[in-house]
Amino acid sequence: MNPLYEIIFVDNEKFIGGTLAETKWMQIPDKEIKRFTYYVPNTKQTIVEDNFLRVYHFCECCTDLSGDKKGQVQLEYSYLIFEKEFEFEGYRINLRTKKIENILLKKDNPWVNSLNPMGWKKGGK
Repeated sequence: MNPLYEIIFVDNEKFIGGTLAETKWMQIPDKEIKRFTYYVPNTKQTIVEDNFLRVYHFCECCTDLSGDKKGQVQLEYSYLIFEKEFEFEGYRINLRTKKIENILLKKDNPWVNSLNPMGWKKGGK
């Protein structure tokens, strides 16, 4: 199975991420990231970012209310948020349609600022 992401730190050490079910996000060492590569699940698309202050990843789920998957939790979206010098840039990936939506938010955005601070990983900028 392909990894969800790959990180190269400023000291050139690599970290290979897990899967959508177990991302290994909280296992990322507390080191500055030089390059972040995200392999969009079930596609051949890749997102590569460098020159950022911090990065955040999370998945959004919903519970099916009817049908043969009633009561089951289904992954809906995967988010990548990169803090840049003057704003937040990121991606909202629809895991069903594989559509990638670019996100651009101001630094004072309440949604981004409400994210759990423990989930942010240091960039190498």
